[in-house]
Amino acid sequence: MSTNRLRVVCLGVSALCTLALAGCGGAPSADAPAKQEPAKEQTQAPKENKEKPDEAKDANGEAKDANAKAVSLSDWNGEWNSLTTYFDDAELQPVIEKAAKEKNESKEALLKDLGERRHCDFGAVKIDGNKITYYDKQQKDGGKEIETVEYEWKESHPIKHGNQTLSFEIYESKDANAKYKLIAMMPIHGEEELTHFHMRYGASIDEMMKQEKWYPLLCKTETTYKQLEGEFSE
Repeated sequence: MSTNRLRVVCLGVSALCTLALAGCGGAPSADAPAKQEPAKEQTQAPKENKEKPDEAKDANGEAKDANAKAVSLSDWNGEWNSLTTYFDDAELQPVIEKAAKEKNESKEALLKDLGERRHCDFGAVKIDGNKITYYDKQQKDGGKEIETVEYEWKESHPIKHGNQTLSFEIYESKDANAKYKLIAMMPIHGEEELTHFHMRYGASIDEMMKQEKWYPLLCKTETTYKQLEGEFSE
């Protein structure tokens, strides 16, 4: 076989091999698995936290008003006498007797009922800033100091009184051994007749608030007997 003819034969064999290889690897067979795309990372939106954050609670376990603002004890600055310290004053006896007659009860019964509703362990107070000095009786009668207590505002405490909603401002002593550790102060009112305020005191807020008929009354030291008349005819 000539050299040229041998070259042609070799080229032909080479071409056939190339086509055979293309048939095996160039196109996928029917049995070949489909090419899988890489798994996409799934991003989940963060779950909503349906649990409510802990709410601040007051001493009675009720939710506190986050917007509540402290009320300064200095709003009551001044010297004040307990209404009960006037019960024995000679100038008031005709007024008390008249009120008792109008109510068809004895003078003693009237003073007993009023005394329970207005009762105070102390006779007078002097309020100066965040401090209260308690006296056993009116200072003009030689009242002796019981104690001086420094307080800080704790919370506002609304209460139902008839058809009204009133509010006591609660203050707590900075001294755990104070006799009057907790006090509840109602805003000053009655300026048109008798300028006064009501307060309560006790070892706990619950103890103070459960006594629904107890409203100790403190009036200004310059209060006149004329201004007190209405308190005995209520």
